[in-house]
Amino acid sequence: MAPVRAALAAVAALAPRAGAVSLRGVEEAGGLALPLQLESGHVPLFVKWEDYLGEDLHNINFVQVGGNCGTNLPECAVGGDPIWEYATRFAWKGIVIEPVPRIFAKLSENYKPFPSIKPVHCLVSDHSGAGKIIDHSEISHEISLSRKNGVEVETFTLVDLWNEKFGSDEKKVDILVVDAEGNEPKILGGPIPEPRPSFVLFEISSLKAEELKSIDDNLHSYGYELVEQLRHQDPLGKNMPPQDALYKLVK
Repeated sequence: MAPVRAALAAVAALAPRAGAVSLRGVEEAGGLALPLQLESGHVPLFVKWEDYLGEDLHNINFVQVGGNCGTNLPECAVGGDPIWEYATRFAWKGIVIEPVPRIFAKLSENYKPFPSIKPVHCLVSDHSGAGKIIDHSEISHEISLSRKNGVEVETFTLVDLWNEKFGSDEKKVDILVVDAEGNEPKILGGPIPEPRPSFVLFEISSLKAEELKSIDDNLHSYGYELVEQLRHQDPLGKNMPPQDALYKLVK
């Protein structure tokens, strides 16, 4: 139990602020034992990363595009956040992207106790430079720069995001998550940066069949294969068609 206690203490040391994850809270939620036990009110996990990465979940690098406000609670993630529970317990290193200013402020506050995770205020698309979003809460999405309404925000392709925000010198990227309210074809339909992520998880519920096929073709061209399509495990999600697709780099 000593290594587990030491890891729990490390998590607690990163979260001394009011409202942050506490050692007691982590212990009561099952600590680092797998499968993770969640605190009351948290959304059930729809992806269990130990099934794909193995049981040693330390030293994981990730990029999450569309982090909302971060936590695995209904107000931040209706169907559940696939990163928060793992990243905050196992000290994952990564960046979390959120383009909507008011939501980014909440995201930054929620991740403050975890210095290995960097919130980034930007949009990810098929171009770099300036982009514009319209803010409609859960369905905020990219719009044309020529539109008068909306919020202008710094924009990156995945390749430029790697180079300018995450760091192209990273030796590995284990996970890329994309939940971009319909912008997935723009993000995943082009070049996949190096180092290529070992796993790509993205939302499919808002995609048309031809959009999903286009992403599938592109990922295959970069050496990925579909592992499975996943249903969210909240009461509503369980009764819907799969909402996310998980791909693995195989060559």
